[in-house]
Amino acid sequence: MGQGVRTTLAMIVADELDAAWDQVTVQQARTLPQFGELHTGGSTSLAECWLPLRQAAAAARAVLIRAAALKWRVPAAECTAASGRVAHRGSKRELSFGELSDSAALLPLPSRPALKRPEDFRLIGRPMPRIDAPAMVSGRAVYGIDVGVPGMRYAVIARCPFPDGLLEGFDAAAARGVPGVLDVVVVPHEAAGWEARVRPGVGIIASNTHAALKARALLSVRWRTPDRPLLDTEQVYQALKLAPRERARNVISNDAAASQSAAGGARGERTVTADYLIPYAAHAPMEPPNCTAAVGSEGCEIWTGSQTPSNAQRLVARALGMSLRRVVVHTVLLGGGFGRRLNTDFVLEAALLSKAAGAPVKVTWSREDDLQNDFFRTASYQSLTAEVSAEKRIVAWRQLLVGPSLILQMYGADRTRPELQEISGLEQLPYEIPRYRVDYLECDPARIPTGWWRGIANTQNLFAVECFMSDIAAALGTDPIEFRLRHVRDERLRRVIETVRNRFAWSTPPGPGGAYGFAACRYRGRTRVALALEAARQPGCPLDVRRVVCAVDCGLIVNPSVVKSQVVGAVGWGLSAALTAEVVIEAGRIANSNFDNFPVLRLPQMPRVDVHLAPSHEEPSGIGEPVVPVVAPALAAAASQLAGRRIGRLPIRV
Repeated sequence: MGQGVRTTLAMIVADELDAAWDQVTVQQARTLPQFGELHTGGSTSLAECWLPLRQAAAAARAVLIRAAALKWRVPAAECTAASGRVAHRGSKRELSFGELSDSAALLPLPSRPALKRPEDFRLIGRPMPRIDAPAMVSGRAVYGIDVGVPGMRYAVIARCPFPDGLLEGFDAAAARGVPGVLDVVVVPHEAAGWEARVRPGVGIIASNTHAALKARALLSVRWRTPDRPLLDTEQVYQALKLAPRERARNVISNDAAASQSAAGGARGERTVTADYLIPYAAHAPMEPPNCTAAVGSEGCEIWTGSQTPSNAQRLVARALGMSLRRVVVHTVLLGGGFGRRLNTDFVLEAALLSKAAGAPVKVTWSREDDLQNDFFRTASYQSLTAEVSAEKRIVAWRQLLVGPSLILQMYGADRTRPELQEISGLEQLPYEIPRYRVDYLECDPARIPTGWWRGIANTQNLFAVECFMSDIAAALGTDPIEFRLRHVRDERLRRVIETVRNRFAWSTPPGPGGAYGFAACRYRGRTRVALALEAARQPGCPLDVRRVVCAVDCGLIVNPSVVKSQVVGAVGWGLSAALTAEVVIEAGRIANSNFDNFPVLRLPQMPRVDVHLAPSHEEPSGIGEPVVPVVAPALAAAASQLAGRRIGRLPIRV
C-alpha cells in the first residue's frame, strides 16, 4: 500500500540471514496454498511478521552454514555467514549462498534457531532507501490502473445510489449507439452474496474506458428507492443525538460500582460534561478502486490492488461457483488503501462482468464512483461525564457511544458483540481513572455502508477522549499536558509526552494570533504517540497549522526513514479529515462527487512536522495508523482557544 513494508520486511530477513542487501529483491506472492492467508490492515504487518521472519531467516542461515561445514568437513562452529557468503575462519575458504542453496535445502531445519542479538544487527535500525522507490518514481511500477492483458475490455458501472435500493429497469438504446460500446449488462450483484455488498448496477462494456464513460452518461436507469426515511446530514446526526439512551448497554466497566451508577462510587468535587460528534468519513484514495478479471473455462485470474487478496479469492470463487484453487489473485500496487481496499466489491464486479462478457474485463471507478459508493468510517455521537476531585484528578468517567455497528453491517445480526469495532481504543485508556464505564447504543438512521478507515474507531473514540481531557483541563484552569501527566503511569507514554513538551517548547507563548493543541494515545495498547501543534485563524479558509511536533514509541525501529514518512503522512491524513473532508448526505444518498465538494488537504496547507522516535528494545508495533487519532483532537483544542468556545464536532470550523 506504500508504507514501505516491502523494504522493512526484507531488511529483517536480510539481516537475520546475513544476506547481501544489494542482492535482495522482493516478489509479491499470489494467492497460492503455500503462501497461506494474504492480507494487510490494522498496522499489523511488522508486528505480526517480526518474529516469524527472523526465525525463518535464522533457520536458513543455520542450514547454509551447516551445508558449507559438511562440504569442507569442518565443525559448523568454525564457519560464519556475512554478506551472502559462508566463510571458514581457519582456511579462509568461502562459498556463496547460491553455491550452497541446493545442498542446504536437503538439510533439516532447526526447530529453534538462534536469533541475533540486537547489538549484532547490520541493517535493522538503519535508514534504508525504499527497495521499490526506483520503479515508483520512474513509472515502471505496476498499479491496478496500469494492468493490461490480451483481449481486455473496459467497463464502468452505473450503480444504485442507495445500497439497499433495487434496479427496476433501464433504457440502453442511446448508450449502445456510442462507438466502441460492446455490451450493456446487468451486474448480477446477488451472486456476490450479502458479505461482499456489491451494489445493484448496470455495466457498460466497451473497447476503451472513454467510450464506456460516455455511454454511461447516456444510460437511462430506474432505481427503486428503499422503503425507509431518506434523511439529510443534519437529520442523521440529530437522530444519533436523540436516540433513546435507556437502550444503551454497558460494554466496558472497570469495577462493579461503575456498572450500577452513572459514574460509580463516591462523587468528585466537580462534574464536567461534554458531547462530541464525529461524522462519516470517506477514504478518497488517489487511485480509485479498479480491477481486471479474466474468467474462462479453466478458472479466473484477478489483477488488483487489494488489502485482502485471500478474501477476494474466496468471495470470487463463491460468486462464480468455482473451487478455490481455480481462482488466482495477482496483487499489484495500489494508490492508497486506508482500509478501503479491505472491501472486495470492485473485485467481484470485474469477475462478474468478465463472466458476462466472456473476455477479460477491467472495471474502472471514477472519482464520483469512489466518493458515492465508499464504505465510510461510521458516524458517532459521544456523550462524556467526568467527576474531578479537589486535587484536580479524575475519579470517575462515563462515556456513551451512539452510532452504527460495522459488525452488524458487515457480518449480519447473528453477532453477539456488535460494538466490538466501535469501542476500539476504549478497552484500556492510557489514563489512571478509578471508576470508568463505557455504554454503547447501536443506532443506524442513515444506513450508509460503513467499513474500516485508517485508525478505525480509534479516530472517533480518541477524538472524544482527548478533546475531553483538554476540555476538563480548560475547565479546571490547568495545563493540558500537565493534567494528562497527572493521570499517566505508563512510562513509555510519559516519555513521549515529555519529549513533545520539551521539543515543542510548550511553555513559550504561541506566535501572533496562534494557539496550541495537544493529544496523546496508547494505540491498541502498543504504540505510544504524543503530538502538539500550533494553529492560527485563516480568514475565509481552514485553520492554518503552522507546525507539528510528534513523538512516537513503536518499539524497536527497523527502518527509521519509513517510520518518519509514516508519521508525516498520518499527520497530513489526519489534518485533511479534521479540516476539510465532510461527507454530505442528501435525501439518503451521498452528495459529494469530486474534490470540488470534498476537498482534501493541499500542499500549501501541510505544516512542517518534527518527528522524534523513542529508542526502544520492545518488539516492533504498528505505525501506519497510530498517529492519525491524535491529530484532530490536538487541532480541536487549538481551535477552541481561537474561537473562544468549545469545539467538539468534525470537521473543525472556527
